[in-house]
Amino acid sequence: MTPTTSLSTPPSTARDPRRYRKLRRFVLRTFVHAFWWDVILTFPPLAPLRRSPSERWLVIARRYRGLASEMGGVLIKIGQFLSTRVDILPAAIAAELAGLQDEVPPAPFAAIEKRIAEEFPGGSPFSEVSSQVLGAASLAQVHPATLADGRAAVVKVLRPGIEILVETDLAAAALAIRLLGASRKIRRRVDLERLAREISTTTRAELDLSAEADNAERFAELFADDPGIGAPRIFREASSRRVLAAENVTAIKVNDRAGLIAAGIDPAAVARRLFRSTMRQIFELSFVHADPHPGNLFIRPLPAPEPEDAGGPLPETETGVPFRIIYIDFGMMATVPPHLRGALREYAIALGTRDAARLVQSY
Repeated sequence: MTPTTSLSTPPSTARDPRRYRKLRRFVLRTFVHAFWWDVILTFPPLAPLRRSPSERWLVIARRYRGLASEMGGVLIKIGQFLSTRVDILPAAIAAELAGLQDEVPPAPFAAIEKRIAEEFPGGSPFSEVSSQVLGAASLAQVHPATLADGRAAVVKVLRPGIEILVETDLAAAALAIRLLGASRKIRRRVDLERLAREISTTTRAELDLSAEADNAERFAELFADDPGIGAPRIFREASSRRVLAAENVTAIKVNDRAGLIAAGIDPAAVARRLFRSTMRQIFELSFVHADPHPGNLFIRPLPAPEPEDAGGPLPETETGVPFRIIYIDFGMMATVPPHLRGALREYAIALGTRDAARLVQSY
C-alpha cells in the first residue's frame, strides 16, 4: 500500500489560478490562527487571553464546510475523511464536517451529456440517460440510464473539468502539509511526506473509472461464494475511463436503522456481517474496500429461502428477514501486503489473549 508519487502537480496538468488563490488564503489564514492561539498565546503572560480550542476549531470547521460546499472537488473528500476521524478530532468538529456527505451540488446535466458524448464518439451506448441525480460525489455523479439493449443501469460520470480541480486542490493541500511540517510535535506524530503521497495517489487513481470497474469485478469474484455480500454488475460496453455503467443496486442505506427495522432486517445482524466481511477482506482476501461510508453500503432484503443459484444458504441472521450487503464505489481499494497481514493477525491474537508482549512485538 505504499504510494509512489508526490502531491506535486504533474507538469502536463493545468491549475485554476483563481481557485488556488482562494484556497491558499484559507490555508494561510488557518495557519496564522493556529500560530497565534496555539503558539504565541501559550506564553505565560498571554495565556489568560486564550479561548477554548474546541470552540475556535469548530468555527474553522464551519468555514471549511462552507468553502468545500461552495467549491467541491478534493475539499469535499478531505472533509468527509476527517469527519470519520473521531479518534483525532472532537466529536462536535467531526459532526460539523459530516454534513459534507450530503452537500455536494450536482454538475449541470448538459455538461454530463457532453462528457458522455466525448467518451463515445462513435455513438452513445445508452438509449436514455435521465437528468435525475442519484448521487453527487466530489469527483463524479450518478444518473439512471437505459442501455441500448434496454437494460436498466446507472451511469457514473466524472465531473467536467475535475482533472484541473483535483490538481489545484492537491497543490493547496501540499501547501497545508508543508505548513504543518513547521510543528515539531506534528512531525513526530505524523509522516507528512507519506501522507502527502497517499492523498495524491489515492485521489488521482479515482479519476480512472476503468480501474474502478476492474476493482468492482475483482471484489465480486472474491465474494462469489458468499451470497450475503454483493457488488453491482459492470457493463463494460458502456464504460470508459471517465464513464462507468453498472447495475442499479440502490436499496436501504446501511445507517438507516429505521428503514432496516421497517423492512424486517435486524440491524445487529447487519453489523455482524459487515464486521465479518471487513475481517475477511483484510485477513483472507487482502483486497479491502477503503471507502465504506454509509453512502457506499446498501442493504437489500431478500426472499426466503435464497434462490439455489445464489451461492448457497445465507449466514444465520438470528432474527429478521434475509438480506445482502451490497458495496458500491470501488475507486479506493487497498491491497494488504503479506508482511502487514501477518503482523495484523499477530496483533489481533495478542489483543484477544491479552498478551501485552506479543501486542508490542506485532506493532
